[in-house]
Amino acid sequence: MPNLGYLTCRLRELNNQVKKLEVELEQMEAENAPAVNITDEQILEAAGTFVNVVRNTEDNKNCAY
Repeated sequence: MPNLGYLTCRLRELNNQVKKLEVELEQMEAENAPAVNITDEQILEAAGTFVNVVRNTEDNKNCAY
């Protein structure tokens, strides 16, 4: 069973990680989305490809594409 000192240190580490990730998320949200020049047909084709990959992969968690 971990002691209180260990748990305090671990919680502090995890809190720092959460704060760092929140800052990174805020930075990502502030960025402008990249401009893309693709057609609706290309989007549908890509979506269909992804659906086929998921449907035809036996173990989706270990998929190595």
